Amino acid sequence: MRQSLSWMKQLHIKNGSFYDLSGKVGSVFQNPRTQFFTVDTTSEIAFGCENLAIDAEQIEQRICTTVDELKIQKLLGRSLFALSGGEKQKIACASVSAMEPEIFVLDEPSSNLDIAAFGELKKILKQWKAQGKTIVIAEHRLYYLMDIADRVIYMDKGSIVENLSIEEFRKKTPEELMNQGLRSLEIPRFASVSNQCKAEDAMCIKEFEVIYRDASCIYGKRTGKME
Repeated sequence: MRQSLSWMKQLHIKNGSFYDLSGKVGSVFQNPRTQFFTVDTTSEIAFGCENLAIDAEQIEQRICTTVDELKIQKLLGRSLFALSGGEKQKIACASVSAMEPEIFVLDEPSSNLDIAAFGELKKILKQWKAQGKTIVIAEHRLYYLMDIADRVIYMDKGSIVENLSIEEFRKKTPEELMNQGLRSLEIPRFASVSNQCKAEDAMCIKEFEVIYRDASCIYGKRTGKME
């Protein structure tokens, strides 16, 4: 989200090694489970730093700093398999944040989150931005980024079609967004609907039979009782 990428003067991505790049760029996957290497949260936060051969004492300090910044004290020392989707995303962000990269790259970080978890993700993004980090996000859900993003780059078939400031992007009409396959810039609002249908009698079906054909054209049959 910063326009200045001065670190590129020191590192040429095309000719640099993955090891050199890993010290500058941290990535958070769409599904955090696919980037985990350990089975507990504390080890996972330390894992990236260990691969950078950072001193053990410094790793411990970085873990403490990251945990305080992201406010995830309650997630330490827990099994990764016992976490919710939002908690897994927090640990994925923490493991990258502890490596202290200059650039964060996130691939649809909201895809497995509910509305409540969006707020937690926004706090993390704002924290990184306040630290002066560059954040690059590939995303379909746009509304939660409207007060964070500085620029919006629209791509089609691998090519950049538009490179707009957030102010320019906000001026797009709903029709323009729809034509580009983009989602609304406003958070969805659903009107509450009172339940007008009240079942007073129960329906009971007995001795029913269902015949179906699956993808391999083999017929199957199911019988039973349903109430």
